Amino acid sequence: MKSIEEALAMFEESAIIQGQTQETGDYKKGNKYHKLEMQSVVYLYEHGHLSDLEKFLNHKNVFVRAAAAYMLLPIMEERSKAVLQEIISNNYRHQSLMSEIGLKRWENGEVIYPYQDGFHW
Repeated sequence: MKSIEEALAMFEESAIIQGQTQETGDYKKGNKYHKLEMQSVVYLYEHGHLSDLEKFLNHKNVFVRAAAAYMLLPIMEERSKAVLQEIISNNYRHQSLMSEIGLKRWENGEVIYPYQDGFHW
């Protein structure tokens, strides 16, 4: 990645495609795009722009909203939790369950982010 804008576009595209693969079961493709999504998060973090993901908290695509909320929990906890709760309560099939699991993991202190030691690709 060469710019913040490129990283944000990669995050958005990867979250959309990864969400589609969760619905279709194409996990090989999903894993590829999950890795790209995490690479964009690391780039944003390393360049001091992780908070730029906030613009995706109102995205029309539920997968983008959820991914952004999950990545923003360490720096925008209340807002991110509200987005995840909205996704959970609106019963978006797979994404509601994943949001519920992710939120429980966050509350239990079990989340390791891609820019932290111990994260496994």
